[in-house]
Amino acid sequence: MADDEVRNNLASRVKSAQADRLVASAAFQRAMDAVYMDPELAALRMGKVSREEGFNGLLARLEKNPGQFGQRRGSLLSPEGVTLGGGAKRARAAEEMQKLVGLVRSVSDATRAEKDAEKALGIYDSGGWKPKGEEGRRKGWLDLMRGKGRKKDRGEPER
Repeated sequence: MADDEVRNNLASRVKSAQADRLVASAAFQRAMDAVYMDPELAALRMGKVSREEGFNGLLARLEKNPGQFGQRRGSLLSPEGVTLGGGAKRARAAEEMQKLVGLVRSVSDATRAEKDAEKALGIYDSGGWKPKGEEGRRKGWLDLMRGKGRKKDRGEPER
């Protein structure tokens, strides 16, 4: 594969990963809008739980009681609950609430895939990766992480 083909392939993967993340984020946002009266507040509360308890803690809380992040649409305690159509909103909120854990995972996976694709393209563009057997191969990021050749590359004596 020629260098241009490799770069184009990596750039295509980045665009595909970005599109996947946007699709997952839009599905999550639609569900949040259907479930919560104030989806922005619910998202802020989810972010706080994720920072304090970690991603798995957030997923566990969502599975156990997704209503803890905000007032649900169509709730009997909300103004929507006593209006015509409140029952339908309550039913749709319950249906979408069951999807939230999967949607949060989808957004997380898509975001991770996008970052990985961007990282791979960045490494390729910086010259940190060359096909095996090519002369003058620079140390890739994995080699540097493993500590191979760091001091030699910087001209420092190894101890």
